Amino acid sequence: MGFKMGINFPSMSYSEKGLSEYSSSVYANFLFELFAEYEINSSFSIRPGVKFITRGQYINESEFTYELNAKYTEISLPIIYTFPTININNTDVNFHPYLFTAPVFGIANGGDISYKEDKGTKVKTKVNEGNMSPYAFGLYFGLGFKYPTLIKSFSIVPGFEAGYHLGLSNTYSDKELKEKSNALNTPSYKIKGTRKNQGLEFGITLSIPLKNFKKVKPPEPVFVPPPPPPPPPPIPEKLCYTIDEVKEFIRNNQDIRGKKICAVKQVNFKFGSAELLFESKVYLDEMVVLMKTNELINIRVNGHTDNVGNEEFNKNLSRDRAKAIYDYLISKGINASRLSFAFFGSTRPIADNDTEEGRAINRRVEFEFIHQ
Repeated sequence: MGFKMGINFPSMSYSEKGLSEYSSSVYANFLFELFAEYEINSSFSIRPGVKFITRGQYINESEFTYELNAKYTEISLPIIYTFPTININNTDVNFHPYLFTAPVFGIANGGDISYKEDKGTKVKTKVNEGNMSPYAFGLYFGLGFKYPTLIKSFSIVPGFEAGYHLGLSNTYSDKELKEKSNALNTPSYKIKGTRKNQGLEFGITLSIPLKNFKKVKPPEPVFVPPPPPPPPPPIPEKLCYTIDEVKEFIRNNQDIRGKKICAVKQVNFKFGSAELLFESKVYLDEMVVLMKTNELINIRVNGHTDNVGNEEFNKNLSRDRAKAIYDYLISKGINASRLSFAFFGSTRPIADNDTEEGRAINRRVEFEFIHQ
């Protein structure tokens, strides 16, 4: 929906030679139009409208002055072609020029005619009493531009338009053509030829898209499944595991590479030697069963001591104890290719060597799982 207001510069064209010799003086009248524009596609639209405009003529000669002001209500149906969007430096310019043409049907519903001879008295009458034709047809064409603008979230489309009205129908009435008219206190007269409206029109336009008043339908709620619960935090790697924990890992198909079994209390030796105590062999037999039932397991036996005594002695002792276990497992049928041993003396404590309890923990044998 929108409106146009501006200025009209009307005149008349006559087919009769005697009348066409008089030149119209320039004079302006106000115009106002209400319209509604409907887009057919991105290039074409139609814009039916109702216009309130004054048409006529002003002649100012030395012998006389003649002025015709006929007020029309006009119905038009412009067909508009809008040019493609202008692009400058890869940026669309929000400026839309267009061309238009429109048939026009007008109804004369008021106005006046005045005539004054030199040194005479000005005579004035109503248009309807002057027997002017009540209807007029014409063609309106021209060009314009639109500049869509957004004010906050409200859209408006200001613009400018220039056009020419070309009258197609004769504005003389039937009485004038049949020598039955009386106007401006003159005797009956007969009109020859035709008289047609014409004129230039300039106006500013302002339209308000109806989308401003449409209620925006809220988007349909989209079901978004809740995110899966986060995975449980990884269990911190322990320094040592039990043989039962390792068996549980294997049952759950968990990787045991790098994990260690610290046989602190289960594997013991005679004091200061690498001779295994009997109860230690019971535990080592469990290791044998574990390796035989899981043939992909490879183990490295690590020997450690506390810090009591000479470091050289401790390193040799840790070597001999690790080798003793290595030999025992082989003697029970474990292939040597699945076994290895290492020794570290007192260099890798896992407890405080300043206490008896800590030193007992550091005197240990580890079974480290190398790969599966």
